[in-house]
Amino acid sequence: MRLLKALIIVLTAIVGVAFAAMNPDKVPVHYYFGVGQAPLALWLAVALALGVGVGALVCVGTLLRLRRENARLKRDLRLASEEVRNLRSLPLNDP
Repeated sequence: MRLLKALIIVLTAIVGVAFAAMNPDKVPVHYYFGVGQAPLALWLAVALALGVGVGALVCVGTLLRLRRENARLKRDLRLASEEVRNLRSLPLNDP
């Protein structure tokens, strides 16, 4: 699995470098405050970085909720294990 991840990262980097080398022309981008000119690869890298950042921010809430739930489940498991241990140590009374 690690090898597959590394291979995908390397191939993506190679494609990105090849794309940047084949498209060195400056491209104007119009935004709210003016116009910026930079190579197309730079604009795509900025868009990718912004997308990753927004995606990470969206996932933070879910991640925190899952960590809280995981801590609660671990606490419940510990309490249940202690209760089972205590019940096993009680003597049986036959009527």
